Amino acid sequence: PTSTMFKLIASSALVASAAAASWTVPDAYANIASMVLGAGNDAADTHLAAAGTNSQGAIIIAGSDSANATLVDAPQAMMYMSIGVDHTSGSAVAGGLWATAFGDRTNGFTSATGGKGITQSVESFNDGKSFGMVGTFSMKNGVAYSTDNGATWDVSSIEAASDFPVRYGAFPSADTWYVTAGMWPIDDDQPTGFARNMYLNHDGPKTTFNFAGAAEDDEGWSMALFQTTDGGNTWNTLFSQTDGFEYANGVDCASETACFFVSDGTAADGSGAASIYKVDNGEVTKVFTDTDATSSMMDVKMVSESEIWVAGSIMPSYAGMEARFWHSTDSGATWTQQDTIKYASPMSIDMFDDSHGVASLITAQSTGSIAMFE
Repeated sequence: PTSTMFKLIASSALVASAAAASWTVPDAYANIASMVLGAGNDAADTHLAAAGTNSQGAIIIAGSDSANATLVDAPQAMMYMSIGVDHTSGSAVAGGLWATAFGDRTNGFTSATGGKGITQSVESFNDGKSFGMVGTFSMKNGVAYSTDNGATWDVSSIEAASDFPVRYGAFPSADTWYVTAGMWPIDDDQPTGFARNMYLNHDGPKTTFNFAGAAEDDEGWSMALFQTTDGGNTWNTLFSQTDGFEYANGVDCASETACFFVSDGTAADGSGAASIYKVDNGEVTKVFTDTDATSSMMDVKMVSESEIWVAGSIMPSYAGMEARFWHSTDSGATWTQQDTIKYASPMSIDMFDDSHGVASLITAQSTGSIAMFE
């Protein structure tokens, strides 16, 4: 079915450039009225996307490599900010602002029991039944987890995260999970945001993204990486810093001991500090920094221990937004900026395999789009 919630906006179409065609935005996905905040592959050539519409609530989009998209039946909500999709079964969980729904493209989505809170990170364990959400649930800063495809939820609180608000998670096994955390400086007259230089603006029924700009105070940066090896019963702090100019974003793992996470930030001299970190058997090492001013690294996905994709951007202004897709095929030793998409910034990335992937994007018009790797 079609809907005004999924109408296309004809003006200011996204412009993609690539040395070799990889990440591209089909014309049908160039400007979607909804802000597309999360996306994941439910099969090699199909995907699900979570979005918050400008004035009409949350939607879930079912699309394909041929850009044929429909709206999936889903409970009413203000905004879905992330979606985790199981690559083995096609089941999915969407989460966001006080709303969690579970289902698939065929049967639609149903409201979950529990798991209500604020999250911008929903991930599948890819075991056919388990999902994890990172955020605030029942006043607990930590992870909500489900072992029945998102129908019911329990919460694991991360006590050490009281000084480092949790942000994103990865779940390489039933026992071993990773959670990033952190915060950035906020001026008194700035609202708390989705990320350092963007925030959600609620004006009646309409929700848009606005640029917050850089805070004048250098104090307030924090970043941490937490790990559990017993399914959330206890947590360890693998990495933390409060004297840098970064906070952490997405994290992903190819195994219990091989992971990457990314950060956002601005160095003291005004250059970019957005970086990529490698986690190898608990040892954390910074392997790359995009030093362009206003650089951002938002999400990461590992195809294998050797091949990794990172979704980043620069955002000097609305007109200057540019999505950047970074790629490594040598376990993070070297990185190539493989593709760019003008007038957009990625919110999430997912890789089904080394030949199929999907990324959610927001645009300078507070609309959304979907990029595909094929």
